[in-house]
Amino acid sequence: MDENQSPLEGSDAGLSVLSGGLVGLQAGAFSWMSVEAQIQYGQFQYLRRTPGGGILTEKVDRIQVPIIFRFWLASWFSFAAGPYASYRVGTVNGVNMAVANEDRTSAHDTGEHGVLGDISVSYPVGVYDMNLILSYRRIYSLTPRSRESREWNKIIFLFERELPKF
Repeated sequence: MDENQSPLEGSDAGLSVLSGGLVGLQAGAFSWMSVEAQIQYGQFQYLRRTPGGGILTEKVDRIQVPIIFRFWLASWFSFAAGPYASYRVGTVNGVNMAVANEDRTSAHDTGEHGVLGDISVSYPVGVYDMNLILSYRRIYSLTPRSRESREWNKIIFLFERELPKF
């Protein structure tokens, strides 16, 4: 494998639909910036090229805790970035194992950490002061194993409702 080649370049790893949920707390000192602490539960897929050239695919449920700084360019458009930590909360499921079982992915690791970036658009729904949010999130692990993909791309749909002020 070329030193500059992605661990999974040229593979037929494909796309997957993963599900989960998110709870967040947002605090803003300025109208153009906020800090968010989130707790996300979701399924992550790990892909690793084995020494023999096969692809090992494993899925696991994780709780991910990002702390992100969000910048509002308009009332409906924002981008964000920040660190995260995630923790395995279940058993690892092998999806496509074209190799022997001795070459595991980071799905088996109890914890991992990294950074993420987010671009979001918000649309007021008009019911119960709710907003529909569409978010593209790029997650980059700082703790992958060798020959393992360290990036995830997620599209998140969610409804947001502001809590009443006390």
